[in-house]
Amino acid sequence: HFGILGDFFSAIIAGDQKRYAAHETIPEVAGRTDMHNAALDLARRKLKRIYDQLDMAALGNHCWAITQRYGFDPISALIDSLRSCGSPVRWGGYCGMLTYHFTDAEYYAKHKKPFHSEQFRNLYHHGVSAGGKTKAIIPTTEWSRQQPDFDICWTAHTHAMVMFPDPKGTQSV
Repeated sequence: HFGILGDFFSAIIAGDQKRYAAHETIPEVAGRTDMHNAALDLARRKLKRIYDQLDMAALGNHCWAITQRYGFDPISALIDSLRSCGSPVRWGGYCGMLTYHFTDAEYYAKHKKPFHSEQFRNLYHHGVSAGGKTKAIIPTTEWSRQQPDFDICWTAHTHAMVMFPDPKGTQSV
């Protein structure tokens, strides 16, 4: 199980995105007049084998730029499309907490109701740029210190996902 941490579409829709380069153009998208639908078709095909493992799709700054520029919300469109195929994916926003609850399978089998035994809290933030000064992990680490307890925090604003454990947490041996 995992999630998309934003800017999934910046790798598909070139248009006038700030990182556009001719060599990154995807002919099957750029060759159509309905670029957003073409990008959705490509995204569905790329995610086909794993759509049932996607729990969350978060918004990134490039996705938001597409919404502002064209009035098209690529993440919501992708989620609607994947959910129509049976994916459990949910909209994640720009930051949030994704908590997994684990239950005892034997207890569930015997009593036909879940028994909460463990949880794993994932704090995520697409990333912060600190006013354009940096796009690294430091501003997200600073942000995470103000958040409730979590097990791991992940960020991907630099288009290279980074995960770090909760600096407030304790580890049992």
